[in-house]
Parts: sequence; C-alpha cells; structure tokens
Amino acid sequence: AARVQVAETAADLGAVQAGTVGYALDRGPGTVRRVDPATFVAAPPVEVIEGARGDLSAHPSGDVVYVVDHERGRVAVADARSLSGLRGEIQSLAESLRSSVVDADGRLWALGATTGDITWFDGVERHARRGAVADPASAELVVIDGRPAVVERAGRVVRALGGGGGFGAESCLEIEPSDRSVRVAGSDSGHRLFVVSG
Repeated sequence: AARVQVAETAADLGAVQAGTVGYALDRGPGTVRRVDPATFVAAPPVEVIEGARGDLSAHPSGDVVYVVDHERGRVAVADARSLSGLRGEIQSLAESLRSSVVDADGRLWALGATTGDITWFDGVERHARRGAVADPASAELVVIDGRPAVVERAGRVVRALGGGGGFGAESCLEIEPSDRSVRVAGSDSGHRLFVVSG
C-alpha cells in the first residue's frame, strides 16, 4: 500500500506490527518509530531506553509497547501512540536476556541468559521464577497458540508455561542438540511447534 522511509541510511532495522499499526526499530541508535496506518507517516524516532543498542526488540500489546534491551537486560513499558510516555520506571533484570515474547494476554515473558530466571510483566507489574531453566544458553521462549513455552535444545524438550510461571504440558523434540542451524516457531492456532534444521 505504501513505502515509508524510517532511516536515513542502510541500517540494522527491524519491524513489528500491532493490527494496522507498524513500528520500526533502528538498532544502531536504539530508536523506535510508529508508522500511522491512516497516513503512512512515520513519527519521529524515540530512544525509549537510553543507550540501548544492538539486541533491541519491541513487542506491541494493546495500548503499550514493551521495549526490551536484551544485552543489558532492561525493560520499558511505553505508550503505544507516543512511545516517549513510559508506564512506570525502566526495569533492570540485572542480566542479559536470551529471548522475550508476548503472549495472547499481553504479558511480556523474558528468559535470563545466565541464571535461567523467567520474568514476566503484566503491564508494569513484574513477577519472576528463579532458576526455572537449567541450561538457558540452549533455550528460548516461543508463543504457541497464544501461550508462552520454553524450548530447551540441550534437553530436547518443549514445555508450556502457566500464568504463574510454572511448567505445564511438555513434549519431546527430535533434534540434535549440537545442530546450531535449528530454528523454532510456535503456531498461531493449534498446539504446534515448528522446527526446521539447515
């Protein structure tokens, strides 16, 4: 429908969508821009988390956007329209993060890269389960049919996460743990995890 310029030069860009609204991430300067679906005009870039660079992600959810600095383990809950208006303070998880996802209920889930802690946010309300994943270096979070799950390559298992951070149903994965080309993705509908290997 339209082509919208969101950076002056070739850059490390990312894009996420919430309904008809688009958000562009420019990971070099660590900024996020909202693209208006009615006018296809990109709003000015906003540095939501000061100093965030590189491994940065945005997760729109209702009237907020979770902005996650994976490298420094920081989470901001920004207003979905202005991006500059924050809900509460920027929160530090005191370690880098392996991955982060948002479930169908609008909760942000994050996996600690060294401790294996699972932290989740209901808006600005923060919860945590300490040491939930034994080998976080080989694990990542996915969303399957709207619910969060942990894929553990070393243990060759995928385990569903409940609302309180506890594990639910699990299933074995027929993968070779040393295969670094393996990629996983959850289905939007139905209880399926898709696994591909190069």
